[in-house]
Amino acid sequence: MTKNCLRVVLVMLLTLSVAGVAEAGTVSGVVRNATKGSVAAGVDVILIQLQGGMETVANTKTDAQGRYQLEHASIGLQPMLVRVNYRGVNFHQALPPGRNIADVEVFEQTTNASAMQVASRVIVLQPDGPQLEVGEEYAVENHSKPPMAHYKSDGNFEFQLPEGGELKQVSAWGPAGMPVVQGTIDKGGRRQAIAFAFRPGKNGVRLSYQMPYATNQATLHAAPLGVRGTVAGARIWGSRRNRPSNAEPTRRLEVGARGRLCRAVFPRRGLPVAQASRLSQ
Repeated sequence: MTKNCLRVVLVMLLTLSVAGVAEAGTVSGVVRNATKGSVAAGVDVILIQLQGGMETVANTKTDAQGRYQLEHASIGLQPMLVRVNYRGVNFHQALPPGRNIADVEVFEQTTNASAMQVASRVIVLQPDGPQLEVGEEYAVENHSKPPMAHYKSDGNFEFQLPEGGELKQVSAWGPAGMPVVQGTIDKGGRRQAIAFAFRPGKNGVRLSYQMPYATNQATLHAAPLGVRGTVAGARIWGSRRNRPSNAEPTRRLEVGARGRLCRAVFPRRGLPVAQASRLSQ
């Protein structure tokens, strides 16, 4: 290979490398209003870096055709999040490694809860010495027509912590399935709420808290929910990771909108076995 040919090859490789870096550091997309069936022009678009905390690293506005473009060195290399603020409400789209296109749907908002339904509630219990770790997950469905996001700035999903419960974290997600940590609103009397835009389709809420467990038992009150609908098929589980195959299986707990009392007992010695009893309020 002659020197001139070698120079040409090196220049081509350098050009492709620079182009690859530029592409990896750029994300573009279109923001559409799914309620109106049109593009969303002039709305704020924010790029959030997830590693090391949710940090805003770039922002812009959509043009007249609803298009946007953002640049940052981490795009394509680590998980990121695109946030669109439409009329004061945040809508998110996940941006995983290897992708540089993220279209985002926004919706008009409604406070009418008639189309909202809590399809299921799962409660997971894990003893940890003198504390009982509790996780709750709700499947929330939005059947609004025309499609609209259910949202209230003072909180549109309420939950109540049991007596002695200490909240650790609340996260929520839309149909795309990427949980985003939520701030909470104190409603008094151990009641908390989040203000989250529940998109049309399947959404979810997950909360975790801990309770005192010094006496080997704890009582959970499955309080009425803050959105319309009933909870069908809530279950109480013990730790599957440590439970022996011959352990007594936990009983299924059906929870209605009126609420139930659930008592969980774990032996302190040996492997945990969960027992759940259902009592009418």
